Amino acid sequence: FEKLKEHGIDIKYNDNFVLMHSKSCLFDNILFVGSHNFTPTSAKKNREINILTNSTKAINEFLNVFNKDFALSKGA
Repeated sequence: FEKLKEHGIDIKYNDNFVLMHSKSCLFDNILFVGSHNFTPTSAKKNREINILTNSTKAINEFLNVFNKDFALSKGA
């Protein structure tokens, strides 16, 4: 996390849940949610499932959950 923190990125963790393995990104009003690790092995050898959507309803729900979880999280 140190390199991210050095560049001003706010890193937090949330130990209120046992496990959350999904990955998510929101960029340019496109929501990505899935199991894909951003590694060559995941891209070339694993069977992953991912969804890209620009649905306003899905993005708003994602942001609602993310913001609630982030507020409950602790600084790394």
